[in-house]
Amino acid sequence: MTLFSFLIKFVIAEEKDVGLTSRSEPTIQLIKKVLDSAQKHKIDVEMCGEMAGNPKAALLLFGLGLRHFSMSSLRIPLIKRLLRSISESELRKMASRVLKLTRACDIEQYITEWMEKKIEFKKKRNLRNIFKWSVVPS
Repeated sequence: MTLFSFLIKFVIAEEKDVGLTSRSEPTIQLIKKVLDSAQKHKIDVEMCGEMAGNPKAALLLFGLGLRHFSMSSLRIPLIKRLLRSISESELRKMASRVLKLTRACDIEQYITEWMEKKIEFKKKRNLRNIFKWSVVPS
């Protein structure tokens, strides 16, 4: 377990693998603070586990500034395809908007709607299944 994932688990007080939960607002703020501080001090940060392999969370994390992901090898092709299909500036704008949201359900809804607008699912049939993923578990 990396220190980063330990900090997130500590903040949201969960024993299982971390995702963006119903308490995701402080988690997202913590992630942003860690990434900003690490960048300032030229320290690489890596996210590993289920959160890194969650398509919606990966887009948000990349928009927040995370550049090192460790995930199941089965998730890598999808996450790479997603990250290559959307510009870095668009992901930063999306993450900036998410940081202003105050409720987990609003975060989930915003990311889902944002993705629907940005990704042409009919042309990229292999990406349609990402909507079964949730940033905020139900």
